[in-house]
Amino acid sequence: MCATAWLLTIASLASWTTGADGSARERKEQRAALNELAAQLGEPKHERRRAAVRALADMGTEPAWELLLAALADPRAEVADEAQWQLGRLEHPALRKALFGSDGLGSRDPWVRLRVAEAFGRMPLELDANDLLPVGTRGDLAVSRTLLWSLERRAQAGRLGEPPLGLARKVEKLVRGNADDALRCDALASLAALDPDAARPYVERFAEERAPRCRTAALVLGTDLLEPDAALDLARRCAADEDDAVRAAAVIALEDLGLREGLACLVDRLESEPRQRTRQRALDALQRLSGLKHRADPRPWRAWIASLPPDWRPARGELGPATGGTVAFAGLPLLSDRLAFLIDFSGSLWVEREGRGTRKTAVDAALCAALPKLDESARFMLVPYTAEPHPWRDELEYAKPRTVQSALKDFTDCRERGSGNAYAAIELALAQPDVDTIVLLTDGAPTGGRRWKLDLIAALLAFELRFRPVAIDLVLVDAPSGLARRWKEIAANSGGRVVEVSL
Repeated sequence: MCATAWLLTIASLASWTTGADGSARERKEQRAALNELAAQLGEPKHERRRAAVRALADMGTEPAWELLLAALADPRAEVADEAQWQLGRLEHPALRKALFGSDGLGSRDPWVRLRVAEAFGRMPLELDANDLLPVGTRGDLAVSRTLLWSLERRAQAGRLGEPPLGLARKVEKLVRGNADDALRCDALASLAALDPDAARPYVERFAEERAPRCRTAALVLGTDLLEPDAALDLARRCAADEDDAVRAAAVIALEDLGLREGLACLVDRLESEPRQRTRQRALDALQRLSGLKHRADPRPWRAWIASLPPDWRPARGELGPATGGTVAFAGLPLLSDRLAFLIDFSGSLWVEREGRGTRKTAVDAALCAALPKLDESARFMLVPYTAEPHPWRDELEYAKPRTVQSALKDFTDCRERGSGNAYAAIELALAQPDVDTIVLLTDGAPTGGRRWKLDLIAALLAFELRFRPVAIDLVLVDAPSGLARRWKEIAANSGGRVVEVSL
C-alpha cells in the first residue's frame, strides 16, 4: 500500500467504532490496534507488511478487511499474495461494494483485478453470481478466465444459493462464442458445474474442434458428464488423436474412468505411443489401477487383463520405478523428449560451501552429465531464472551435440543472481505448446516476481494444467519440509515425480 493510501486509511479509522455492544475501552483498544496495523502496512520491510495482513485477517472486522483489500496492490508478492489468500476468508456483506470498486475488480491495476477474481472462488461471502461473469471493462483474458473459474468453484461448493435466472444461458453463450479457446473451455467447465444437462451436448462438439485444448477439455469434463460407455468411447478415440497433449489427456481420462474395458487401450499407448512422457503416464495408470509393478513390456499387462473377472474393480495401487528413464538429472529420471529445464539461480545457488564450492558448480556438473545423453530427436529448452527467466533460447531445440554444447556453455557461463521467480519461469515454459515436461530445480522457496505463496501457486497451476497435460518433475535441493510437501503436491497433481537432494 502506498504511503498516501495508508495515511488516509488511518484517518478514516479514527471515526470508526464497534457499535453499542462494545465498551468504550474495547472500542479504544480496537481503534488503536487498527491504527497500528495500518501504520505497519506502510513500513519498508515486507515481512512486517505481510504480518500485518495476517493480523488483519484474523481480526476480521469490516475496517480490518478494508485495509487488507488495499494491500492487494502491494508491490511485493509476499504481501500481495498473502492478502489474496486471506481475502478468500471474507464474509462481511458490507464489503461487497468495495470488492467491485477501485480497490477491487474495478482497479486500474491488472494484478489487483486478477487477485480479487481468484479470491471470489474461495470466499464464504454471498455474491450475485451475475457479477462474476466476464463482461464490460473486466474483459482482459486472464481476469475473465479466473472469474469463470471462481463461478465454477462456487457452484461446486454450493455457494451460489439459487443461481440467478438465465445465468447458465449467459455462460453457454461464452461456450458457443468466438472467444479465446482457453476461455471457452473454462466457460464449459463453469457451465458443467451450473447445469450439467446444458453442458453435456457440448462435450461431443468440443471433441471435434480443431483446437487441441478444446478436445482435451471434452475428455476431462466428459469423464463426469457422460455415461461411462460414452466417456470410454471418447477416450479411446482421443487416444489415437494426432495431437500429443490430447493423447496424454486420453490416458489420464482412461485412468480416471477405471473401467476394465479401457485397460487394453492403456496397454496400446504403452506399446505404440511416440511421446515418452505419455508412455510413462500409461504405465503409471496401469500400475495404479492394478497394484502391480510390471514395467513397460506390454505382454504381462495383456496377460493380466485377460485374467480379470467381469466384476473387476481398480486397486488404486502405488507407482513402481519409472520406465525408459535411462538419463537422469541430479538423480531425477528424465521421462520425456519434450523438456523444459528451469534452474533456480537465487542466492542459495551461490553460497560457498567449505571444500565443495557452490551449488552452481554441482548443478553445472549434473547438466553436463545429463544433456549429452539425450537422444538427438529430443527437444529441450534451458532456463536459468532469477527475478525473471533467462532462457538460453526462446523455444525448444533438438538435442544435437553442437546444440547441447552451446546450451551447456551458456549455462555454465551464466552468472545471474537474485531472487527466484519460479512462477514466471513455469509460465515461460508453458508458452511452448510442445513442452510436456517441466524439470524444475529449486531450494523450495519462490521469491521475486508476482507469485510467492505456494498454496496459491498450487491452485493456479492446477487450474492452468487441467486442460493442458504437462508434468512438473522436481529436484528439491535441501528444501525445508513444509515447502517440500507443497511442491510434492504440485508435482503429484501434474503427474510428475520428485527427488530430494543435498548438493
